[in-house]
Amino acid sequence: MKILFRLDANKQIGAGHFERCFAIAKGMQATHKTSNLSIVFACSLLPKKYKDRLQDSGIKYIPLPVLQTQSEDAIYLKNQLEAKVDLLCVDHYSLADEWESSIREKCKKLLVIDDLANRKHGDIDFLLDQTFNRTEAAYYDFVSQKTTFLLGSPYALLRQEFYTIRNSKRPSKRSIAPPRKIVLALGAMNHAGSTNILVEFLATLRKSYNLSFSVTILLSSQANELSSLKESIKKLPYITLKEDCTNVGVVYSEADLAIGACGTSSWERCALGLPSLTVTLADNQNEIARQLDEYGAHLYLGHIKDMTFSAFENAFMMLSQTPSLLEEMSKKALQICDGKGVANLIRKVGVANIFLKKATTQDIKTVFKWQSNPVIRQFSRNPNPISWSEHQKWMKAALKSNTRHIYIIRSKTHLDDLSVGMLRLDEHLDGYEISILVDEKFQNQNIALNAIKSIPEQFLLKKIYATVSTANKASQNLFTKAGFKKVEADLFVLKNKEELINEE
Repeated sequence: MKILFRLDANKQIGAGHFERCFAIAKGMQATHKTSNLSIVFACSLLPKKYKDRLQDSGIKYIPLPVLQTQSEDAIYLKNQLEAKVDLLCVDHYSLADEWESSIREKCKKLLVIDDLANRKHGDIDFLLDQTFNRTEAAYYDFVSQKTTFLLGSPYALLRQEFYTIRNSKRPSKRSIAPPRKIVLALGAMNHAGSTNILVEFLATLRKSYNLSFSVTILLSSQANELSSLKESIKKLPYITLKEDCTNVGVVYSEADLAIGACGTSSWERCALGLPSLTVTLADNQNEIARQLDEYGAHLYLGHIKDMTFSAFENAFMMLSQTPSLLEEMSKKALQICDGKGVANLIRKVGVANIFLKKATTQDIKTVFKWQSNPVIRQFSRNPNPISWSEHQKWMKAALKSNTRHIYIIRSKTHLDDLSVGMLRLDEHLDGYEISILVDEKFQNQNIALNAIKSIPEQFLLKKIYATVSTANKASQNLFTKAGFKKVEADLFVLKNKEELINEE
């Protein structure tokens, strides 16, 4: 499987595009530890620290010329590719319809990551916008009807550490007022010296109100105005600067309050329930800032260029004197994001690891839930509802049968392992008859196709038959795609394992 990412990261645009794509890439690697997975990043003038991270992770890098036009960029990248990639992910505000249409011939699936909803996109398969409460209506004028939307904070693209900390080390009670440990993280590149401004504000507050908090600053080693910042904090022993921090989740989990920007770090703070005072650094952060503020997950103070000490002082002291507000903010933040965005994306684009597990009595209730769904039953030989007692009797007998073989389809990512469907093989004529169902929530993710590819080899030594209603166009296409031959209007046959198609 070949995955290609197109993005840029530098002092001007920051590191957000790199960080969210890197989180996806690492999630895919962890999902497919033993499979033949190739991941490539294509970027223009990528700083050395990011190239080193790619190399350390076994991710290939294609250097691109400075972006001039969409067409030139697409043509250059196409010339670097020997064959089609299985998935192309583009995370770039300067690339849109023209670039996507040109590159389309080089990818089987095309995923666009966006959060601006301000430009037309081409023939794309997926559009991901992790903005809280984002709706499809924002993109109706910009994408085709075939595009699948992946919207809202369930698709917040975070590294695995945030999910791990959230679930193994539950965030401590966030009601310490005044806060003792503050983390200051206004973007990796210190846009417009924003960190320097807030350091000055915090120093003034600490002295004026005789407060005793400590501050941890998170920045890139290539951040703007870094030397002047280091000079200014030399006389402030309560401030620690962490450059290129590799355990941000731990730092957040130990803090009482964050002062941050409204990019990717918004979701990191929410996942760990960290109360926050926030500012925006660019216009693309405005919608996230507004939505999270209205929900009560952070307190938004406006754009950094409009920030005054008086406004910051009032907000900080209000939180410092109101433990209940901090606690409520923490609860709201935890509701926003569970840290599983990358896993959700991996499933939706069909990159999860699909395998079969022999069914047991522990699966009876789950299978009943699926078979009771009228959407799933509509093309069954018997579309009528079944009772719980009927189902129990049928499945217990089926599990004991030597001529009926039931498997649960499992979908595994780096974060979880879920039951998503059932595959059954019944002895039939000179082979087996296959039937397959997929949980409605997980349909259109290549699960059924990959489940067929996972059929144990002993069954592939004989013919496999599939009886499919002529009205069920999706299933008819599925078995054709898997290599079955259509021998009658509603009958498909796979004669042997050599006919099974392994290419998607």
